[in-house]
Amino acid sequence: MADEEMTPEPDIYDREDQCRKAIRTVGKAVFMRLFVTALLRALYLPGGVGTAPALSRCGLLAFFFCTCLALPQAVWQGMNGVDTPVSFPLAITLGCTGLLGAACARNIARRG
Repeated sequence: MADEEMTPEPDIYDREDQCRKAIRTVGKAVFMRLFVTALLRALYLPGGVGTAPALSRCGLLAFFFCTCLALPQAVWQGMNGVDTPVSFPLAITLGCTGLLGAACARNIARRG
């Protein structure tokens, strides 16, 4: 029995941290999808002017969660060589979508 190799038990705290990171990533993707859905609804459905408040809210949420949280975190982890749960191209995409959301919210606020 002494000759058998023992496999180490997985660290439950490491697994919990990975689950938290995955939940954050999914949350950011959900807010990005909500914004893109609201944007497409405002552009292509008749009566899209009435969706301006929803588009503004979704745009601000996309900006906060995608650009303000996801992009700096991915850049910082990439600079430090940390294995990120989100690939760098996806982080750039999230950041650009968040900036688009901020631009839409700003334009809607200017219109009054």
